[in-house]
Amino acid sequence: MNELFDGGFDAFDFFGPEMKELNDQLLEINDLHEGKILVEKFLLNKVKALKEILPFDTAVRILLKNSGNMSIEKTASLSCLSLKQFERKCRERIGMNPKMYARILKFSKAYRLHEASPDLSWTNIAYEAGYYDQMHMIRDFKIFAGVNPSVIEHQLRETPLRMQKDLF
Repeated sequence: MNELFDGGFDAFDFFGPEMKELNDQLLEINDLHEGKILVEKFLLNKVKALKEILPFDTAVRILLKNSGNMSIEKTASLSCLSLKQFERKCRERIGMNPKMYARILKFSKAYRLHEASPDLSWTNIAYEAGYYDQMHMIRDFKIFAGVNPSVIEHQLRETPLRMQKDLF
């Protein structure tokens, strides 16, 4: 996972010939929503082929449902692993340490809140997403999106497509 997170990859190398079939289908779509449905269906079919769910998987799913707003110690406890073992397993399974993953989840929640409710103030979004304060949220926007929230706000006003708001 570290190699995927750090370096990127060609989806064909990862998914094989099925990726070509999906690309062919995507070339024939009329709108982006239809493409989103095709990609989601493809990925959900891949999920079905995964191994049995372990306590680690359940703990990470709970962290996901809580949008990263759960202590890493509690998440490790739910995974039936020590904190060090949990951190190692996170790097192995999701390609990053658990704190970074929780920050990404929190950022994603803030972004989705703004997509779903563009009139909501950034202060309220920071609070709803579980940030300590608005400056912590702004820092994460700069790190993960490369820009301030106000730039994201302007870009979202320019496009009618909302890719993230329906994720959870």
